[in-house]
Amino acid sequence: AVSAERDMRASQERFISLFENNPAATMVLSLDTRRVVNTNAALKRLLGYPPDQLLGREPPEFWVHPAEHRSFRAMLKAQGRVTNLRARLRRQDGSEIDAAVFANVVKQDHERLLMIMALDVSAEEKSRRELKLSEERFSKAFNFSPLGMLITRASDGLFIEANPANERVIGWSQDELKGRTSVDVGVWVSDQDRKECLQTMRRDGRLQGYETHMRTRR
Repeated sequence: AVSAERDMRASQERFISLFENNPAATMVLSLDTRRVVNTNAALKRLLGYPPDQLLGREPPEFWVHPAEHRSFRAMLKAQGRVTNLRARLRRQDGSEIDAAVFANVVKQDHERLLMIMALDVSAEEKSRRELKLSEERFSKAFNFSPLGMLITRASDGLFIEANPANERVIGWSQDELKGRTSVDVGVWVSDQDRKECLQTMRRDGRLQGYETHMRTRR
């Protein structure tokens, strides 16, 4: 009996250590009372709430978007856990962060507990939004430019993209060009011009104002 009690105490100490040192902001709720049972130091760092403002109380409204909270509850009800749900959370000071939310239902004695964890992914989400914006800007500049534009692969010259203006200039559509090279299509009138163009590109990394003759689809 003494040995079993010692093992139980050691197990509890390990759990407490893991809980307190978990880098994810963690909160434990009683599903029976809807009250906060425990929080760790990472939660205070991430969301700004000290334990004495949460313990024994209903949790504040962390969710910025109600639809994400509904998704959280629906996932929890259907699967008994939540994995990597992206959500916008509100800090105590009113500022907002992007987070990856995890949750799991556990039983302790006769009580059902909900353990919720959140990781700050604001930097990742910002990079993703900036990349999307950059791609949208490039797409608009490329597709709506009055100049014929082509993107080819440097290693073998395969056409990757062609804008609508390019089809009006040389007559080949993007579908007709994709996966082919300028040699396959026969757009160069002079192969010497093509070689000089490539040599300049490889030497200088750019080509500007290069005058040549090219062959249209007609």
